[in-house]
Amino acid sequence: MAQTLLSVLVRLGSAEKINEASQEDKLPLPLARDLLIGNGSLVLGFDAAYRLADFFFPHVGLENHVGERFRFGVSSDGAFSWVEDDTWQRTLTYLRETNVTDVTCVNDALG
Repeated sequence: MAQTLLSVLVRLGSAEKINEASQEDKLPLPLARDLLIGNGSLVLGFDAAYRLADFFFPHVGLENHVGERFRFGVSSDGAFSWVEDDTWQRTLTYLRETNVTDVTCVNDALG
């Protein structure tokens, strides 16, 4: 049986339990991400600048292993640029009616 590529379930509990918890015990509310990739026990979330913002494993929604956003950089012919820079044109989408990601990052200055 084929697994679904994207299977995300975040369980926050009831509002009463969240309000009763101390500030340290509260989980941050999930944020919308521009791109989610996962298989049920591993989920990666990317923001609009194509930075890795979420890394959930092995329990989706419980332990986010990303403390700060992870950046991607590209080096070409001695020049370097972070993919989040404004010189990049990023398109983060899914193929039509699928959970397959389609990401294009173009930087004309790098060639």
